Amino acid sequence: MVIVDATAVHLDYLDSVNKADLDRIRGMFHPEYTYTGADGVEKRGPEAGVAQVQGFVTAFPGLTLTANHRHVCGDVSIIEATARGTHTAALAIKHTPTRRIFKSRMVCSSRVLKLTSRKPVCISTKLHKTVRRN
Repeated sequence: MVIVDATAVHLDYLDSVNKADLDRIRGMFHPEYTYTGADGVEKRGPEAGVAQVQGFVTAFPGLTLTANHRHVCGDVSIIEATARGTHTAALAIKHTPTRRIFKSRMVCSSRVLKLTSRKPVCISTKLHKTVRRN
């Protein structure tokens, strides 16, 4: 296993979210990928990661994630980002559309690895916190 530039892969992921490119995102995930939301619930598999992104880009069309601060330690990238969008569709069952402009800071980490004959893939993502600001 060869370690790659984890921050570059993580930034590519943010760019893919900004473009709502779910196929590209799907291709970035390892078959054993895990996603842990701010609620602490872990979901497994690439489709769980894609579903999470799809939920946000559907609820917030034109969602943009802007990286503010970046940190890397080996195969782990940590990015503090600002998320912006307008809440126009349901986000999960509990959250009906508000039509309000949403702005939030978020901190997420991704563990990235490169398998010998494959491109870099993300093996896990954790959303550590969000601080809502409007």
